[in-house]
Amino acid sequence: MKERRQELHLTATEVARRADIDPATITRIEAGRISSPRGDSLAAIAKVLDIPVTDFYVCAGLVPEKELPSFNYYLRTKYSNIPEKDRAILEGVFEQITKPYGHDPRGPSNGEDEG
Repeated sequence: MKERRQELHLTATEVARRADIDPATITRIEAGRISSPRGDSLAAIAKVLDIPVTDFYVCAGLVPEKELPSFNYYLRTKYSNIPEKDRAILEGVFEQITKPYGHDPRGPSNGEDEG
């Protein structure tokens, strides 16, 4: 968060002003002193920093890695305007890259993602 804020040449105070939250909150979140930041605060900060809220939640550790969507589902949902043949190419390349590491781009098997 701090890196992105600095890329945009914004102070913590300016981010807080634009997000309509207390400036100390920005500083405490950046320093890791708030273990569970409020979702509405994170959403407001994400908007100011022009970061997708979901990405921001993942970076903040609010979405467990195992609950992220599979690559294929993400690709089809996020980039639904990409033609099917091009999505298939991307999915194939992703599978070639990740297969040696034991990753399945299709996501978990039935029951595999259940607690």
